[in-house]
Amino acid sequence: MALQTPDIPVKKLPHHEQLELCVTRARYRQGRKLTAVRVYTVNDESKYLIVNGVPAIKICQEIEMLCQRYGDLEYIHMLPEYPHEDYVEVYLIKYRWLKNARFAKRQLDGKSFYGQVLHVCYAPELETVEETREKLQERRKSVAALTRHQQDPVAVSHVRKRRLMPPTAMRYMNQLRPDLRQENMDRLHPRVEDSHLTNSGECSEGKGDSGAASGDKSHTSQVCSENLSDETATATSNITL
Repeated sequence: MALQTPDIPVKKLPHHEQLELCVTRARYRQGRKLTAVRVYTVNDESKYLIVNGVPAIKICQEIEMLCQRYGDLEYIHMLPEYPHEDYVEVYLIKYRWLKNARFAKRQLDGKSFYGQVLHVCYAPELETVEETREKLQERRKSVAALTRHQQDPVAVSHVRKRRLMPPTAMRYMNQLRPDLRQENMDRLHPRVEDSHLTNSGECSEGKGDSGAASGDKSHTSQVCSENLSDETATATSNITL
């Protein structure tokens, strides 16, 4: 990837400044490392990242390879006119996808690189109107998919995975009478797959003849047990008489 100077001059803005670390948080709110207090919204995030603090020792390829670990790059530019400290360089990076830029910013900010600590910040002021519209639409779709709102039918997938009934429960359902089986099936979750059960107690898809034989066997054993109980009751009544 050729290293070029961007056509649009990049000015240093207040949100590019690195804030001081917060040391007044309660212990239960403090993570493993100190961080600053700054809130990012979808308007503050961007595909454009400004990487400050790169040592000026001609390591352009190394910084490019480092940034490519987190996603596809559209381009990487050096910013010679950007205000910076001595013996360091500043680069402007544009990722192809916003999620890659978000992940790269989280991983690169505060990272030690060739003896220097990098400072990475977003540059949403470099976005075009079309890029900003695309970013907001992507955010709207992701929020709709997470919250399952019906505001954007395109963003929400209505295809749900159907749950298969466990084998033990399937065998139990096959041994029930048709009326009890239907009553229990009505109580199941609507997403539970019930296509493998039939009215005659046979297993359909994936079972074949063996499923039908097992269903017939269970039905026959149930009829035999009912007949045996009737004969026992009749014999007991005759003995009592």
